[in-house]
Formats: sequence, structure tokens, C-alpha cells
Amino acid sequence: MNIKIFEVFVVCVAAAIAMAAAIPKSLSPPNCDGGLHASILQTPITSKPDVIEYSIIKKAAIRNDCYGSNFLVLLAIRKAENGCQGREFGVMNPEADNLDKQAGWAAASVVKARQRWVNAGKPDDFITFMGKRYCPPEAHPLNKNWVKNVTYHYNKIKRTEK
Repeated sequence: MNIKIFEVFVVCVAAAIAMAAAIPKSLSPPNCDGGLHASILQTPITSKPDVIEYSIIKKAAIRNDCYGSNFLVLLAIRKAENGCQGREFGVMNPEADNLDKQAGWAAASVVKARQRWVNAGKPDDFITFMGKRYCPPEAHPLNKNWVKNVTYHYNKIKRTEK
């Protein structure tokens, strides 16, 4: 793993924490129930989120054989989803109730989507292909932004890798 990717991830997490800290407590959601909240930027704050979160995500990726560009897509999904505790990757299954399970399910989804994409003859680009199933635009109004947001974060992470 290139150290620059880690550095960008740390900077992005620090920026999200700073943004979340600036949100008045009255606007912060009390929990993560899947509904629309006053701030979709709410991020749980832990003592060392950059190192701890990255470590958990990396371990989940390794368990699911999620390497290379798949791992970069996984990191991009985390940044785009920016979910609160138990919804970090936007996985809606109730069994995926913590960061490790969210990252694991998302990593497995990326790996399986890549294989389906290859088997389908690589229609569209990979993120667009995956987004149609992982975050279908017709399921929720905010889902229409998923492909654009994940692509943005993927390209940002990838640029730092060079």
C-alpha cells in the first residue's frame, strides 16, 4: 500500500472530523436510523479514527481478497457514504452493525461486482456498473449521487498513488 494513499485518507478523515465538530449538537442525529438528518456529514469521533478505521478497513479487505483497484474503490465508497456508526459503508443489512462488518460486506460486494462486471463484458465503467446494484438510484433520491461521489473519491485517491 502506497503511503500517499494512507496520508490522503488521514487528511480526509481529519477534515470530516473537523466538519462534524463544527455542527451544532442540536443538528446532530441521535442515532443512525437510515432517515434523512439535518446533517449528512455527521461522522462519529473516536480518539484515533484515522489509524484505527484504516486498520479495520484494511483487515476486512484482506479477508475478502479486496486488493489493488478494488481496495481503492472500497476506500472511495467509505468516503462517499460517510455513514455513522454501523452504516459506515451504507450497507443496510442489520447484521452489518459495526465498521468491521460494514467494511467486510462492502469489500465482498466490490469483489463480487468486479467479477460480475467482467462476466458481463465490462459494460460502462466499473463504478457505474457497481452503483446500479449497490446503490440503485431509484431506491432513494440521494442515491443518484453515488456514482459521481464514489468516482470523485476514487480518482482523488488514485492520483495520490502515482
